Amino acid sequence: MKIKETIGINNAKLIQGDIETELNNFSYDTRTIKTGDTFLGINGESVNGSIFYEEAIKKGAKTCVLCQIDIDKEILNKYKEVNIILVDDTLKYIIALAKKKRETLSIPIIAVTGSVGKTSTRNIIASVLESKYKVLKTSRNLNTNIGLAITLLSITDEEIAVLEMGMNHLGEISELTNIAKPDVAVITNVGTAHIGNLGSRDNILKAKLEIIEGLSGPLIINNDNDLLHAWSKESKINNQIITIGIDNLSDYQANSISYNKNGSNFNISSNNITINVIGKHFIYNSLIAFAIGDIYQINHEDIIKKLKNIPLEKSRMELGDILELGEFSKEIHTNIGKLITKNNIDILITVGDAAKLINDAAISDGFNKSSSYHFKSNNEVIEFINNIKEPNDTILIKASHGMNFIEIVNGIKE
Repeated sequence: MKIKETIGINNAKLIQGDIETELNNFSYDTRTIKTGDTFLGINGESVNGSIFYEEAIKKGAKTCVLCQIDIDKEILNKYKEVNIILVDDTLKYIIALAKKKRETLSIPIIAVTGSVGKTSTRNIIASVLESKYKVLKTSRNLNTNIGLAITLLSITDEEIAVLEMGMNHLGEISELTNIAKPDVAVITNVGTAHIGNLGSRDNILKAKLEIIEGLSGPLIINNDNDLLHAWSKESKINNQIITIGIDNLSDYQANSISYNKNGSNFNISSNNITINVIGKHFIYNSLIAFAIGDIYQINHEDIIKKLKNIPLEKSRMELGDILELGEFSKEIHTNIGKLITKNNIDILITVGDAAKLINDAAISDGFNKSSSYHFKSNNEVIEFINNIKEPNDTILIKASHGMNFIEIVNGIKE
């Protein structure tokens, strides 16, 4: 998309540069800017990102889209080869561009949302589709409105796209689906993530189902999820509903499940599937990918081959506080503690104020107190684990991203 095609959108004005310039590789983070990129100065809650435009230019930005800022004329004179676009609101501008881009696209768009498992499901779907198509997928965690807009704008010669949609509040998935206009949508599950913001699982279900608003084709749901199962029985939507499951009769149902040290095995109809990871949730994700493979006419042999080596997101599956639970925090952390005693866990380590509830609940439910430890900081955990770990130990590290447990992962890898 050339600059001239965007003039007037959100009152966009080119105050310096070449109107014929192509807008490529949008980024709102100066740390990721590369030569030729387009920098977006996002006006955030605490800071206007537009003030970092000179830093972006020094990193190689060809174009800067800025809002609510007085441009230093000396800087303009210093970087005359850089395009400077002024808009009223950078976020609204980039979303408008994404909608404009979507109107020109004829490729299928697959949208994935859910309380947990979005990223792994997205990656498995993309892997299966790569058997036949050139695929674009959401990178990293770009699953918000600006991330989705940037992803859509990055489409060039891809033949299909898999987009992840995240949310914290009602209305957010609605905005995303009306930008992307998906041909197929997936809801992996409805859990308790962000229940502190939404107040109930029913409201989480309502938020996830907003994905239907922009959907033109089938909706794939986890039929073993209680809320999705009940909803599908009463649904009046015009879209086809495709179900996947293990426990409940579904369109794509896994049976004859077994696990070994190398992964998981199961059957779908007459197809024997082996995946390289252990866990029921990965079987659900694989069922979704299998269903989408069928929709887009991929041979079962190719699907099975891809599922043997499903991609795992770096730093995923790597216990600490679970954030954004609000008034439900105590109940959920306590329930996690009770689950500890039902699994073959030798040592429990927790970090954070709320996570102390996990520790206490596990002990009160019969977990060995001498094998349960609680720390106040990540550094204390790193030191402790490095002193006790042995070859072939399996260590599960899990928390909300805000707990910054990647520090622990990196610390015990060293």
